[in-house]
Amino acid sequence: MDNLKKLNIYIITFLISLSFITCKITNGKNAVPENGYRLEGITKGIADGTVVYLREAESGIMLDTSIIRESKFLFKGHLRIQPLKAEIITGSLDDYLYLWLENKSMTLDGTKSTFSKAIITGSESQNAEQSIKSKTNDTGGDRLLYEEDYVSQNPDSYYSPFLLSKNKILWGKKKTQQLYSSLSLENRNSFYGEKVLAYIDLNQEIEVGNKYADFLMPSLNDKEVQLSDQLDKVTLLEFWASWCGPCRKENPTLLSVYNKYKDSGFNIVSVSLDKSKASWQKAVTDDGLPWIHINDLKGDENKAKIIYGVSGIPDNFLIDKNGVIIGRGLQGDILEKAITDALN
Repeated sequence: MDNLKKLNIYIITFLISLSFITCKITNGKNAVPENGYRLEGITKGIADGTVVYLREAESGIMLDTSIIRESKFLFKGHLRIQPLKAEIITGSLDDYLYLWLENKSMTLDGTKSTFSKAIITGSESQNAEQSIKSKTNDTGGDRLLYEEDYVSQNPDSYYSPFLLSKNKILWGKKKTQQLYSSLSLENRNSFYGEKVLAYIDLNQEIEVGNKYADFLMPSLNDKEVQLSDQLDKVTLLEFWASWCGPCRKENPTLLSVYNKYKDSGFNIVSVSLDKSKASWQKAVTDDGLPWIHINDLKGDENKAKIIYGVSGIPDNFLIDKNGVIIGRGLQGDILEKAITDALN
């Protein structure tokens, strides 16, 4: 009997615990996850039962899914990086919008316009982007100036280290370092803050007339290539990517000058900003580029790109046999003349 009583007590205790857990889950259904985000949306003209997806805008990684019920939907989770550029897409892909997510409670109101123009509230980064965009449109002013002003005036905003990371090369090392120093400690240690610090540490502020800056980077066949080992000739350090239309358009010219002057002491080292090795390899093969190709597969955070302060591609640096940079951003006839002058 005692054992039976103990068993009954155990069962009752288990059921109470289970009831408590179930109740907690049910009551927490609409709650904001601890240190996480909650995005509640209300729509117009989208049928109940429609699936909506929340995913990272850049990578396409799925963050959450929801089903529209009574014209409403709910996303929640936790961001390891904030702010995070995300997109919401309906199942039919007819309606979508981009937004900045933060680990906060946010709302989306799509009742007054199309879904793609829904109003987002609760995200400081979203508000900041919209404000800067409005100022630029209203005044015709320089967006970079508004963004610089925002960073300097809002050191605690999650949007500030993002802006600083986005514009670091355009603003240059000195200004970037000043703005970085003004950020809060949390923002300096954030995902974007660390990118800014890496730029400050690596960038060499290279200009024509300077000595080249050395670096080590893997090649297509996974062998480490040291730039200094390739500089026994006049060398063009070329920055490009498979997805860059102007770069691909320039490749036939590069191939022509390479074939014309390779036996006279000319060489090319190409740095790709691709993140996909397969895409990089395919472009090299398709365009028939026989010289050295290197890439650390970090995209915009490519080490050589940061060292040399490359903000857009195609870009290049012509380095003479003494290791001095004698030209930058050279194309077409101008490139060929610079090469012949250097060889002579």
